[in-house]
Amino acid sequence: MERGRFSKEYAQFLADRFYRRYKETCYLEVSCTVQGCQHFMTIRANTPESQQNILMDTFRCDLCISDECQHSSDDE
Repeated sequence: MERGRFSKEYAQFLADRFYRRYKETCYLEVSCTVQGCQHFMTIRANTPESQQNILMDTFRCDLCISDECQHSSDDE
């Protein structure tokens, strides 16, 4: 029977600890959704997955938002 640092429980502990620390320090790049825009923002990997999905689907950089506002005010 395996014991100590050779046990499956210890291996699982190390894997869990590594994954937790990875999620705490890792960042994801979310690209702007406007076609042709190369801007992105970074979010932490430990951001809840539902929030990550929303940001990935709807993120617009400040330049694209301000351009949209200027274009809509020009149309009036």
